[in-house]
Amino acid sequence: AGLAGRAAVVPVAKKVALDETLQSWFYYLSFLYGMTLLEGGSHKDGVAKLEKDFVRVYLTDLMIWPFVQAVNFALVPPHLQGVLVSVVSVFWGAFLSHVQHS
Repeated sequence: AGLAGRAAVVPVAKKVALDETLQSWFYYLSFLYGMTLLEGGSHKDGVAKLEKDFVRVYLTDLMIWPFVQAVNFALVPPHLQGVLVSVVSVFWGAFLSHVQHS
């Protein structure tokens, strides 16, 4: 059981690592900068928003999403994985909205 359990952890860890290293940071840069521009801000405002909030958003992501995705990939049946991510995403979207407007 030990070896089989360990073999199952590797693909999950790879998926979570790829999500956090290739996708998340780019999404938050794009979101914070892009929303600032869409709300009428300038390039300078967008850069200031990134300097103010990017690290907080990314660190918060690292505290929440790796755990959610690890549970999702390891324990949730594939046909229900989207449901879990959608539920957590509702609350995550509220957090991002709060950050954008603070």
